[in-house]
Amino acid sequence: MKTDPAGKFELIGESITPDLLKPGLAESSDIALVLHTSGTTSRPKLVPLSQQNVCASARNVSLSLELTSTDYCLNIMPLFHIHGLIAAVLGSIHAGACVNCTPGFNALKFFVWFGKKLDLLGIPVFLLCTKPFFLEHSVIKTL
Repeated sequence: MKTDPAGKFELIGESITPDLLKPGLAESSDIALVLHTSGTTSRPKLVPLSQQNVCASARNVSLSLELTSTDYCLNIMPLFHIHGLIAAVLGSIHAGACVNCTPGFNALKFFVWFGKKLDLLGIPVFLLCTKPFFLEHSVIKTL
């Protein structure tokens, strides 16, 4: 694979045939996913994350938020966003918590989805859209 500073890449080589695929579980050094950064501080880039990177991040989220198997995560973030995938989904799974992934963010539907104790992970604009609702409910751990 050849990359340039902006993260554009070109795959070089032949396609892999099924008989060349490695059987079994992934190794910790295997690439789990390729993250496309937003370019907030520089030009957008493609960043490969290993299985070990992803698992360590999920573990850190789970431990820092003190998630347990009794928690319920309402994930309103898209799964192509690193926060939605790693923090909400995999962090919750690491703790054995329940995860409900919504079909997108909708401030009006949020109130229907919100029905039990939950851990909500989201960007500030999502939280601000629902702030009056949160202030009326005592089931929230932190905001």
